[in-house]
Amino acid sequence: MKELYTACQDAYAYLTRAAAWWPNVDTLEGDDHVRYIGGMTLGYVECAKWAEESDDVADVGRYGLRNAPLAPGEGAAVAALCASFYVNNARDLLGYAPWKDDAGQAGHDLHLTRNGHGAGYWDRNYPRTTPAGRAGERLSESARALGETYPYVGDDGYAYSLAGAVPFVSVADELAARTSRNVIHPRR
Repeated sequence: MKELYTACQDAYAYLTRAAAWWPNVDTLEGDDHVRYIGGMTLGYVECAKWAEESDDVADVGRYGLRNAPLAPGEGAAVAALCASFYVNNARDLLGYAPWKDDAGQAGHDLHLTRNGHGAGYWDRNYPRTTPAGRAGERLSESARALGETYPYVGDDGYAYSLAGAVPFVSVADELAARTSRNVIHPRR
């Protein structure tokens, strides 16, 4: 748990320094957002382990995905993914139930939607013509753009690839490189 919380703080710290790059980051302040990202991260991990569990024992390794601990760095990758998604979609996540009241549900829906499980942001009984329905559609579009993930249990018994490719990481690396050269460009 502490690793995930620290990873969420680190991911949020990157994002707050990247205000010129992220469309909604200027509206974010304080520990409430770190807690939201933390809840979203835990919901995502729980859902990924549950939804991707195989019934075939040969596919899941000796522990099974549900019971396998996260591989080193995997929690940080999921926190970075959730932080990036949160910042880019904060208005929709914080504007409508159930996501504004339940960060875990937001993480759960992120995994279900991006992996095409037939449920997720769009599946909340809001007509598509309402503001909440349109928010669900926008969140779904953002989640699907991340592509699917293929979590697995490695030979060492750890869970890998829950986050998949995290677009945030390349942006964070670019930001760190530009920051070290003191070349941060203003918002475009």
